Amino acid sequence: MNINKVLILVLMIVVIPMTAQADDNLDKKTILLNPVKSIPWEMIRQKKIVFVYRSVGRDILEGIKEMGRKNDRSEFIFIDEDTMNRELKPKRGFFLQQWLNMNSSPQDLKKNYEDLLDRIQVKDIDFAMVRFSPFFDDNLVEENFKKVQIAIEDLKKEFPDTEFLISTFPLTHSKTSLKTWIKKLIGQDDIWEYDSNITVNEFNRHMRETYGNEATFFDLAKIQSTYPNGERSTFTKKGKSYYHMVSEYTHDGTHLSAKGREVVAEQLLILIGRLVSTSK
Repeated sequence: MNINKVLILVLMIVVIPMTAQADDNLDKKTILLNPVKSIPWEMIRQKKIVFVYRSVGRDILEGIKEMGRKNDRSEFIFIDEDTMNRELKPKRGFFLQQWLNMNSSPQDLKKNYEDLLDRIQVKDIDFAMVRFSPFFDDNLVEENFKKVQIAIEDLKKEFPDTEFLISTFPLTHSKTSLKTWIKKLIGQDDIWEYDSNITVNEFNRHMRETYGNEATFFDLAKIQSTYPNGERSTFTKKGKSYYHMVSEYTHDGTHLSAKGREVVAEQLLILIGRLVSTSK
């Protein structure tokens, strides 16, 4: 038998059982997403919503448009900053979609949010989606989160009439190849297939601990990592388990597939609908 085939066979026998190890650092409870109920489409259409995006955010916006068409609710209005500047402001609600560099430092991104909200000159913006990145200053998660927290609280104070939908940072799908298994087997510290998601997991843990009980908290990462049956998608490194995106929710490991767009957009509309229904 070819020596390479023998080596691969041995590696598979040794490594594959390791995936059955218990998750000792994650909540093992099955987590069900919010059940889909009657989304108050008409009430949402009356609200002015600022949705800044980069890549995954664009997918979510497309998912909202697709849900509108699917449910025969195509009256959602989507505009951009240029439309606002030409004084073509809709008389009722809208989604203002605006690209921003979401991987900026918290201070820079906060300034971009402030400038955008000032430029569009709409005093009664109802909701604004905000998402900050853990990837700056050498990925020092705890120190970076403190800066993010300051930025979020500053935005709340500067725009008290706007409810900020605070989102966790999106996950990717960490594909485990044969090369990845070998890295795990020899105890290699640097596993690039996993490392970015590990940073995101740590950052999102701080987000949940701080904002998880707020009504405006949107746990994008939790939605991305939850199968339709409520189980979570995880990978392990050195005995610890971490969340990553369900493979069916992505077509390239990063961006949302049609199924992923539907799942995430649905949950975002449920959140906004709940806020709208309970607002005074």
